[in-house]
Amino acid sequence: MRSPTLLALFVSIFVSACSKQDAASPQNQFTLQSGVSLVNASACMEEPKYSLGLEKDGPSYLVYATGRASCSSEAVAPYMTVVSDGRATLVLNPPQSKSSCECFRTFEARVVNRIHAGDILYVLTGGEVLGHVKVP
Repeated sequence: MRSPTLLALFVSIFVSACSKQDAASPQNQFTLQSGVSLVNASACMEEPKYSLGLEKDGPSYLVYATGRASCSSEAVAPYMTVVSDGRATLVLNPPQSKSSCECFRTFEARVVNRIHAGDILYVLTGGEVLGHVKVP
C-alpha cells in the first residue's frame, strides 16, 4: 500500500504544475512572428531592382530586402519559419489580396534570437522568393 501522504504530495505537485502552465500569458508563447519585426518599409521605387542583405546588429540581425510587392502603403507584419536543418524562411509583406498594382519596395526587418551564424535564411517578398543568405 502506498502512503496517503505520498499520494497527496504527488497530486499537489501535479496540480501546481498545471496551474502554472495555464497562467502563462499569450505574450510568452512562441508564434511565427516571435522575434521578428518590421523596422521600415519604403514607398514604391521607380527603378526596378532586386537586392538582399543581412548584417549583425548586436544580439540581432537586420535583413534588407528589395523586391516586388503590393503598392499598398500599409506593410504587413513579417514572420519566419522555425529553423530546421539550419534553414529558415523570412516572409516579408506577404500578399494579402490580389492587387493589380505592384512595384519595387525595400523592407528592413529585425530578427532576434531566431537565427544563428551558419544558418541559411531564405527571404520572400510579396509571395516571391527573393533569394537566400548565409548568416554571418
